[in-house]
Amino acid sequence: MKHLSLVDIKIALPAIYVFGDSFIDNVNNKAVLGNKDAIEGGYLPFGIDFDGKPTGQVTNGRIGVDFIATVAGLPYPPPIMGNDLGLTFEVEMAKKYSIDKYAELLIKEFSKQLKRLYTLGGRKFFVSNVSPLGCSPFSINTKNHSGPCVEEINNRVSFYNNLLPSLLKNLQSTLSGSKFVLGDIYKVFKDVFEMPESYGFKYVKTSCCIDNNGTKIQVCTLNIALCKDRKSRVFFDPFYPSETMYFLWARRFLKDSSVCSPINLIQLMQA
Repeated sequence: MKHLSLVDIKIALPAIYVFGDSFIDNVNNKAVLGNKDAIEGGYLPFGIDFDGKPTGQVTNGRIGVDFIATVAGLPYPPPIMGNDLGLTFEVEMAKKYSIDKYAELLIKEFSKQLKRLYTLGGRKFFVSNVSPLGCSPFSINTKNHSGPCVEEINNRVSFYNNLLPSLLKNLQSTLSGSKFVLGDIYKVFKDVFEMPESYGFKYVKTSCCIDNNGTKIQVCTLNIALCKDRKSRVFFDPFYPSETMYFLWARRFLKDSSVCSPINLIQLMQA
């Protein structure tokens, strides 16, 4: 709480339920769906900065929802994975849909699921948009691009992100007693990529797991050697943020109204 600068915050929530993609939960596709071949963070170096033991999360420590749960005085929540605009689209959906149609499909299905949660008793909803997936170390170091990131992927994300505000506004106006807040994780990452030093980061395009071949996208295999300066890295592996980056976006969502609309996450939890 002290590190989050949230001392003396009073919040009374009975529970937090978290649903999302692999930034929120990296391995429950194995635990929940019984997929024995799923990639998991069940071995070191994952969890190296979380009491030195693996947590099942594909990062070096805690993830964003862990910090948020701590602020709410709740245990770390067990989430469920969802669909995404990255690998899922490229591998499965690009053959069936244009990106705009796929984004519309996701929004339509997402609307149904949010309404379902409302009928089950949910009233406060914090919904994040999608991060700039074209700026991950994997994308930057494996795909052709002319700028700092792979804009073809980021443009794909933007189709979906641009549809979210009107969806949430419409849901709040039609679902009595509901409150919907949009978190702009795309902006959180973009701010860091544009001015990494101002946020305490030095490395933004590489994996922390030491790569002797120089590809910069080394996957963190069992007991692989790690970089020493994990706190100065945006990403822990080629796809997933470091604990430091997770902490940053949790802190900004909790306190910073420039990345939340119409109120920040603390205000939503206190409402």
